[in-house]
Amino acid sequence: MRPHDIDISRDTTHNPAALVETVRHIGAAGGIVRVEFTREDTGVTVDAEITRERFGELALQAGDYVSTAPYHARVFSA
Repeated sequence: MRPHDIDISRDTTHNPAALVETVRHIGAAGGIVRVEFTREDTGVTVDAEITRERFGELALQAGDYVSTAPYHARVFSA
């Protein structure tokens, strides 16, 4: 999954297919904000990229719990 194809939401109960994650680090670079998460179920680190506008809407801070899900999930068969 590409970092810019990840949807972030503060609602951790709405989407049963979403993963609950903890925000670990936030870094801004130009118009993009990179957010690093730790998955609650496996402890794996996941990176996402969102616009500054979306970041302002979410008002994320390190330690926040969020849910993430892919925007455009694609499965390729062998």
